[in-house]
Amino acid sequence: MTTRWKKIRSWLTFLLFLLLAGGAAAGVYRYRQTQTSQNLPVAVARQGDFSVIIRCRGELHARRSVAIYAPIVPALRIAWLAPSGESVKAGDTII
Repeated sequence: MTTRWKKIRSWLTFLLFLLLAGGAAAGVYRYRQTQTSQNLPVAVARQGDFSVIIRCRGELHARRSVAIYAPIVPALRIAWLAPSGESVKAGDTII
């Protein structure tokens, strides 16, 4: 009876391990499904002009910008400034 009990105990241990592993796998799968699924608004794509009108209060910041510094000179005055929002290339005069 002792060897039979050892066999039963080993099978029960194995089944418990399988049950825990399956539960862990199901939990991870369910967690990943909830992380990837988001309710995003969708619309049908069509070709045409795309105009964006932004009406808001606050500040708008450029996604990509570069700080430009002028030399420290006494009584320096700005005589001309490139138009705001205009793209510039290396070597272009901006101020």
